Amino acid sequence: MKGGAFVVAAALATAGSLGFAQPRPDDQARRLLEDGRNDIANGRARQGLDALQTIVTGFPNSQYADDALLDIGRYAEDVEKNPVKAREVYDQIAKRYPQSDAAPGAYLQMGRIAFATAASQGAYDDALANFQRVIRLYPESAFVPDALVASAAVFRRAGRYDSAIDAARRAVLDHPASSIAPEAQYELALSLVMAGDVQTGIEEFQRVRTAWPSSPAAARALNATTALFRLYGGERPVFLKDPGFSFAAGDVLKDVRALVVTAQGSIWIASNKTKSAVAYDAAFKLAASVAAEDPQTLSLSPQGEVVFASKLAVKVGSSVLSFSIPAEKPGEMEPIDRIGAAAILVSGDTLVSDLKRKRVLRFKGSTFASVFPDRGEREVIKMLTTPRGEAVMLRKDDKSIEILDDAGRLVLKIGPRGAGFEWKKPVDVAIDPFSNLYVADEDQGIFVFSPKGELMTTFGASDVKKSRAIAIDPTGAALVYDDRTETIVRFK
Repeated sequence: MKGGAFVVAAALATAGSLGFAQPRPDDQARRLLEDGRNDIANGRARQGLDALQTIVTGFPNSQYADDALLDIGRYAEDVEKNPVKAREVYDQIAKRYPQSDAAPGAYLQMGRIAFATAASQGAYDDALANFQRVIRLYPESAFVPDALVASAAVFRRAGRYDSAIDAARRAVLDHPASSIAPEAQYELALSLVMAGDVQTGIEEFQRVRTAWPSSPAAARALNATTALFRLYGGERPVFLKDPGFSFAAGDVLKDVRALVVTAQGSIWIASNKTKSAVAYDAAFKLAASVAAEDPQTLSLSPQGEVVFASKLAVKVGSSVLSFSIPAEKPGEMEPIDRIGAAAILVSGDTLVSDLKRKRVLRFKGSTFASVFPDRGEREVIKMLTTPRGEAVMLRKDDKSIEILDDAGRLVLKIGPRGAGFEWKKPVDVAIDPFSNLYVADEDQGIFVFSPKGELMTTFGASDVKKSRAIAIDPTGAALVYDDRTETIVRFK
């Protein structure tokens, strides 16, 4: 027996020397991380997330635990669309692994989550605090250029253009080889334009195209320069009818209520004749159709999703929302059954124009939050959101445009008359990426206003018999629906 035991022990010792020893915890964690990432990449999300969670719970002291948490957080944020859960995961990294290489990535993502719905100075400060932690505490991290570009975007939305320019320029000059370099250059150009230095901004947009010609930022930079040359290349902006533009869509072009063009160039048309909103891609091929009784308006959410308002509901992406408000009798609700327009605020709340009550109502999801901005009567027929997150409301009752911040404070009021203009019957309003407003008047064509409310130019009065709807495409060209001829006219 003793001899047999000796043989077994010797065999085990030999096996160990030949490489059959138990793997080290770090090796196991590394393999689980590789397996988890591979599973998620190949559509086996549950299996992949289980592997990542095993690292977090079973190997919390491993050098791969922070990476596993970062991947879990990104999945919650990007795929599950659950920013609350994602932020909790990122916060774990910051608290449990502050010296890890994933910590700056966690702070970056927490800042991005805060900024996604930032509509107040406190929210801006929260986002900036996380970005600045990356920059100050982890100066050698690969996440620093991302944090600089993100900081510039926060400053730009807050109207702090000098700070935006400084942050973007640091990213451009200090990190020219980073993967985010094209976006840094684009952000620098955009911040310069918004600060009023249009010529320098155009030059910086051109650098995006020269240095990174194949990048997505280069395509957007080309669109931006095209739009800016049209607006600022001469003494006055020039919009000329495009004789080569032809768009045929049958009944969809009858009784059109609204137009909108996405960042990808898709044209959405809301037609009361077809009782739908129909999308055509950049090549004018039918891409999507959404049915709705009595369609009203189209706009874009801050995330670029199409917001389609009809008489009874609002469709945002794949979600359909209907609304009710508390009735005079306690415990009862009254439906909103005459929606005139809708828009999504940066905060994520929905503004709905109630034409029956002549009020604009604010909802969190489908839950009533408040009257916006006050209980004064407003017959609002179009709403949209500016790049800075403000709400633009076209009022039929007094023929004016009101621009209000997320808290309902009046930022600017335009019309119905002012220096060099007087509207007769404004029917629609659109906005470009530089916050210029385009107001369609049924009889007088299009009025273009600067972000400060100054008239820049007018066009289209001789080319459009009865303006009904307007949209601005990615190149800054204007698409105007002529209700008399049932056609879309393009001005570029």
